[in-house]
Amino acid sequence: MTRFLVKQFVSRLLLFAACASAAWLDFVPQSLAQATNASSDVVGYQFVTLRVGRNLVALSLLPASNTVAGVLGSVLPAGATESTASAVDFWGQSTQTLTNRSWLSTNTNFPGWRAARSFADANALTLDPAKGFIITLRQGQTNQDIFLTGSIALNSQTQVVRNNGYTLAGSTFPVSVPLTNSALVASGFIGGSSLAESDSLLFFNPVQQAFDTTIWYDAAGTTWRNADGSAATRQLTPGEAFLIKRLNRPAGDFTWTNPLPYNLSQLLP
Repeated sequence: MTRFLVKQFVSRLLLFAACASAAWLDFVPQSLAQATNASSDVVGYQFVTLRVGRNLVALSLLPASNTVAGVLGSVLPAGATESTASAVDFWGQSTQTLTNRSWLSTNTNFPGWRAARSFADANALTLDPAKGFIITLRQGQTNQDIFLTGSIALNSQTQVVRNNGYTLAGSTFPVSVPLTNSALVASGFIGGSSLAESDSLLFFNPVQQAFDTTIWYDAAGTTWRNADGSAATRQLTPGEAFLIKRLNRPAGDFTWTNPLPYNLSQLLP
């Protein structure tokens, strides 16, 4: 994607704004004896509704296999050509472009997930479970409900946020988390006295196919604010991906640590 298209993507293009689509997660806990053992997993499943067009998706679970095929399987609408099939894009932080597009093929000679333009096998393409990715459903297809499975993190998760550019970040939290509890500021997100001076968050509405919410941090007032200056009440929800716009800071990149928003006992019956 050219820089012009990146700008267009940013200006015209959340997974799932709360009023727009569904995303929820449930736990399937093991016994207390097992779950308190750090070598055992608390497993769960994540339900996501994908809408026709682009969907910004994140994993609130640690997948057993962090590959495209391991996470998404073959349940999405497939096609004989890339233009008719569901596609997955990743965001390249170093290039600031969409990269590694894969599409789900029904071609008998090239089944499963294939690399765009080359038909190379992309089933084993690795996916960063701490970052967001983009699933596109084509016009003429219908909204899709999918289940993603994996284990619940027992340790804080981390993701690098690029300096002077965009990061397609993921909410790895398996519960809804207020921005004040997200540890973004503690990790290195820098606010200011206005939107122009602050790093910011951009959330995508899949119904409108546009980023319709921008949030920044009022450093003096220690308050998260919407673009119009009002206090932001929006939370990060399971399965949600969004853009972090980082200004050119002397500190450079920062690592966002996503602290566990629960005690392990809360996941048990």
